[in-house]
Amino acid sequence: LSAGNSTSTFCTVGPPRTSSPNSSGLVPWLDGGVPAGVARNSWHGALILTPRPATNGMQVTFRADLSHQDAMYDRGVNAFTYGARTLLDARLRGTRGRWSVDLWIRNLTDEHYIRSVTSRQAQFFPTSPRPLDFLYGDGRRVGITLGYSH
Repeated sequence: LSAGNSTSTFCTVGPPRTSSPNSSGLVPWLDGGVPAGVARNSWHGALILTPRPATNGMQVTFRADLSHQDAMYDRGVNAFTYGARTLLDARLRGTRGRWSVDLWIRNLTDEHYIRSVTSRQAQFFPTSPRPLDFLYGDGRRVGITLGYSH
């Protein structure tokens, strides 16, 4: 960036996030121009099917959830990204009277992703880059839930 050039082909350009007396009017945002730990885009959709009850009084419901999240940035310059994922969940529920049974599956495609990142405290790493600790998202999980309501 210079006084005569305020565009970039590889990063977003904008005002400095933290101003100082010597900061210029425009700086490169190498992290994509979003705050650390925030996904630029995320969405969720669900499909719920509930056919008419059968003659024996059994009610069946099917639900599928699809959610997506873009990558998040951990650090501003040469940013480490994490968290991008598209997850599919499904649930089949049968209800009869006061009893219900749910068959469910989470993360049907068994997508591996990092849920969150934590950086170690700076005082323990004064001369080297601080390591990052990862908390990974759950892999595929399958289960059955029995319920009784009174």
